[in-house]
Order: sequence, then structure tokens, then C-alpha cells
Amino acid sequence: MKWIDLMIGKVGADAEIVQHGVSMGGATVLMTSGERLPANVKVVVADCGYTSVKDELSYQINRLYHLPSFPLVQSTSLLTKMRAG
Repeated sequence: MKWIDLMIGKVGADAEIVQHGVSMGGATVLMTSGERLPANVKVVVADCGYTSVKDELSYQINRLYHLPSFPLVQSTSLLTKMRAG
């Protein structure tokens, strides 16, 4: 993890690091918690990590635009698969 190495280099070898994320950031720190991290990482805090991109997108489409998730989420998923593989 480059940012952790940069932080340790800047603060010092005895740095104690806390990873914290909210929503998608929460999901991100949860994913990194399963990686091999330096011993300097002492705590991982995931606040309201989302369940899936599909659930998050469905919720936001309805909340912001008052639209049903079908067929927008499925169309977005198909387009993403076609472009990104």
C-alpha cells in the first residue's frame, strides 16, 4: 500500500495508523483489512459500509430522482461490463 508506506516515511517507523472510511470508503477499508498490511496499521474503522454497488445505485436513483431501479441499474451494469470487461 503506497499511501501507508508514504505515511510511515513521513511520520516515522513508530507511526500508528488508523484506517477510517464512511459509506463507500467504509467498504474500501473493509476490503483493505483483508490485505497484508504493515504492523503500523492498528485499527480499521468502517462506518456504514454499503452492501453492494447495485444496492447503493438503486437507493440513490430512487432517493435523488424518484425513479425505479429497473431498467437503469441493469443497463448501467451491462454498459460497464461491455466497456470495462
